[in-house]
Amino acid sequence: MRIAVYGGSFNPPHRAHAMVAEWVLTSGAAEAVWLVPVFQHAFEGVHEKTLASFEKRIGWCQAMAKGIGPMVEVSGVEARLPTPSFTVDTLNHFAEENPEHTFKLVIGADILS
Repeated sequence: MRIAVYGGSFNPPHRAHAMVAEWVLTSGAAEAVWLVPVFQHAFEGVHEKTLASFEKRIGWCQAMAKGIGPMVEVSGVEARLPTPSFTVDTLNHFAEENPEHTFKLVIGADILS
């Protein structure tokens, strides 16, 4: 299965996040979307960004995923990975744990450059 990994702070998740996940599915870019809230921001202390608790952000993402459909799941994997977790570490973990899947990365416009 082609899975789009959509990571971010999701602090909080908003309609634009949902629209991206919906577009990935409806465009055929992937067959499923895994939302991956960051456990500890890799650049914490560099940017003036305070995150809500991980549990709260997981819950928000689960509510958003439920509203989109069954092909959107929420992964709390970053709570189990060494911190800070970098995107490449998360992708490598998914690839090692799920060799039957192909992973694509979805990133927000805020980090595109």
